[in-house]
Amino acid sequence: MKKSLITLTTAAIMAVSLSITSWAMTAEEVTAKNPTSYTAGTNSIYGPSLSQDQLGAVAQATADFMTNNITDNMETDQKIKAAYNYIKDRTTYVDWNAVTGANTAYTLVTGQGACSGMCRSMKALCDAMGVECYHVHSTSNDHQWNLVRYGDGILYHVDIDANKSAGQDIIYKSLTHPLPFDTSAYPTVGQVQEQTQDTTPQPTDGQHTMRASQDGANTGMWFDEDGLPLYADESHYGTMCDVIDPRVGTFHFSSEIGNINPVDHYVMVDGWKKANSSISSSIPWVVVGEPQNYAFEYDKTYSLDFTGNNMSGEELSKYCLDNDLIIVISVIDKNASSDTNKKTGLEYRLYYATPQSVPTGEIG
Repeated sequence: MKKSLITLTTAAIMAVSLSITSWAMTAEEVTAKNPTSYTAGTNSIYGPSLSQDQLGAVAQATADFMTNNITDNMETDQKIKAAYNYIKDRTTYVDWNAVTGANTAYTLVTGQGACSGMCRSMKALCDAMGVECYHVHSTSNDHQWNLVRYGDGILYHVDIDANKSAGQDIIYKSLTHPLPFDTSAYPTVGQVQEQTQDTTPQPTDGQHTMRASQDGANTGMWFDEDGLPLYADESHYGTMCDVIDPRVGTFHFSSEIGNINPVDHYVMVDGWKKANSSISSSIPWVVVGEPQNYAFEYDKTYSLDFTGNNMSGEELSKYCLDNDLIIVISVIDKNASSDTNKKTGLEYRLYYATPQSVPTGEIG
């Protein structure tokens, strides 16, 4: 027997904890939606110069906004307005270099920012809400603002700084902006988002017809752990992980169980580590090494080794446990939207068993 991996989250990384009325989120959940953007040194859209601790503080501030201002029954336009007012009403304008992070989303933490700080803050809040949003820089000067897609499916201009200066909402849900920008770098303002028809070739067996980005998709993923003990799932730094025996080094996707069409899917295996931070509730994940990418194939053996060093299960488990790493396996639909707020596939997280792990009593 082999153990089927059942703990999964959506890739783009989408786990959100909802209560009945408040769309409560933790900094962990905010970070999980956009882990790269919350990793220092990755040219983060929230502020390329921000340190890991500062990005952690942005995640916490964003989580606080979500918990205290967003509810389950709010429409898209209401969410956008809430984020807009939150930043506009709580931010004091300062020059971009007047205080730390004034030109970044760290403005959410300090309450002080330039136009760049306000629009990067808007981007951070929209990303957490699942609202499509872009940070725009004028091509004629240093002014910056946002493009946001509203509930009608249309992309509009939103300029928090200009509206604060004017004392009224002169550029809010606007189809035009007085300043030029690189229109080729963004979707078209004023147009409804196009719904492209999926023309992906479908297999003829009638079983493998799903895309990993669709609800109900199943990769048929199994660990190769014949004769090895199975363990109960564990939470590590707030994320649930499947726990595997330290001797397991490979996995595969069973064609008998999976329902995904392999065409235009790929598999990514990488290691995640918690970055050091003084803000324990908002420590973001850091990707370790280079992710290993493979074409998706059924009944093919894949290595869990994300280091590229061909480690055995024992070697990899020692490396992961010594460095407190989790392994993340993502199955990505190449045809899905690249928008980070959309579901683009399936993600699995696992941790190697320690002496404290709890055996289920079953054998793989």
